[in-house]
Amino acid sequence: MDTFEDAGFPVLETCDASEAIKLIDMRGISIEVLLTDIRLGKGPDGWDIARHTRSKLHDIAVVFVSGDSAKDWSEAVNEKRDVGQARR
Repeated sequence: MDTFEDAGFPVLETCDASEAIKLIDMRGISIEVLLTDIRLGKGPDGWDIARHTRSKLHDIAVVFVSGDSAKDWSEAVNEKRDVGQARR
C-alpha cells in the first residue's frame, strides 16, 4: 500500500474481508478503486467483497490479485462470473 500512498493516492486498508465490507457500507465514504486478493482465509473472499461493493458503488473499478495459478483463477472466474463489469 505504501506504493499507492507514495504516488499520492489515499488508501483505506482493512485487516479482513468483514472489516472491508463494513468500511464500504459507511455513509459518505468515497472509493474509486477496490484492490483485493481473491483468497482471504475464513469468511468472505475477494469475489464476495467485489460483489458487495458493486451492489453499493455500481461504477467502481475492481482489481483482483492472487497468488493462485492461472488455472485455479480461471476456474474461479467461471464459477463467480456474477461480479459484474464496470459501466462506462
